[in-house]
Amino acid sequence: MVVFYHQTVYLARIGGHTTMHDIFGGRPGLYGVVAFFVLSGYLMADIAPKYRPATFIMHRAIRIYPTYWFCVLAATFFFYWLWTATRPNADYVPNIATMLLADGVSRDLLRLTLAPMVFSDFPLGIEWTLLYETTFYLIIFAVSLAGLLRFLPHLSVLWLGVVVWAMWTNPAGQGSYTTPSIITLPFFGINAAFIFGILGARLRAHVRPLPALLAGVLLVALVEVAPHRLAMLQIAAGLASMVMGLLALERGGRLPQLLPLRRLGDWSYVIYLVHVPIILGTFKLMGTGWTWMAMATSMALVLLTSAVIGTLDVAGYYRLKRVLDTAPPAVRIGIAVAFVVTFLAAAVYGLRGR
Repeated sequence: MVVFYHQTVYLARIGGHTTMHDIFGGRPGLYGVVAFFVLSGYLMADIAPKYRPATFIMHRAIRIYPTYWFCVLAATFFFYWLWTATRPNADYVPNIATMLLADGVSRDLLRLTLAPMVFSDFPLGIEWTLLYETTFYLIIFAVSLAGLLRFLPHLSVLWLGVVVWAMWTNPAGQGSYTTPSIITLPFFGINAAFIFGILGARLRAHVRPLPALLAGVLLVALVEVAPHRLAMLQIAAGLASMVMGLLALERGGRLPQLLPLRRLGDWSYVIYLVHVPIILGTFKLMGTGWTWMAMATSMALVLLTSAVIGTLDVAGYYRLKRVLDTAPPAVRIGIAVAFVVTFLAAAVYGLRGR
């Protein structure tokens, strides 16, 4: 859904083909991101109690950052080559300065920390979602450090109450959810996806597949019919219900175990990281006259690239995880402290002049 959404965006920008974007708008991208957040909430609620706080946050850091930095580096070289190959018509192709130094100052390198800072864009063009993901990890870490994981569902309900209050009292402010700061991020409605994922993990034994799936479809469909100021909350609830229904089918052995889909799951993080540069490059080099051919080619290239990098990504993560899990506790604690301090320092520094 996310890849398809960005295909419609760049078809409109580069080729002026706006039909599909006019039909679908931002729905595919938003629904894909919300589903990801639901799964993240569900998984973190399940994983966090199994590890000490420092080990948990260390695992999250080594899962996100090495592959992200690698993809940024690869995209930097790719965009330089693409700019050279397409000039003088290299519009929409970012150069190294705009990728890494958006305003021409070293402060912009702080974007690579994925801390919530108010920037108009990021190197790969998709990082705003990762700001939520990394901040959510820190929230779970803080709850774990305080010894309150057994109360995580209760704390999530309180968080949901704060989010609903923010959405109801300041609906206009919700429009800037793609450019959050450390202060504003916790109040955006899209966080409801994490919250419903956490609650779903707690209630999973009581979920019945068919009612959950039907309720989810109904909730999402009704938003399209009658949008309102709490629409993001309803979308998150609907997609969470569908995800929980599918998970219930899986637990009951009624969901087919298809190896290609499992591989796509393994590669999903890399698919997310690389798809915008590949879509942009494909459309610039092929042109968009043959719309469906350009879309099919870009999708095939995204999957092929993700198969290579994604396989290395997963293997590398598990190997690094094994090495660090057997290291002295001081090493894990040191990595955890370094990550948390750097992340929070960047986020707070990002508030200057914003």
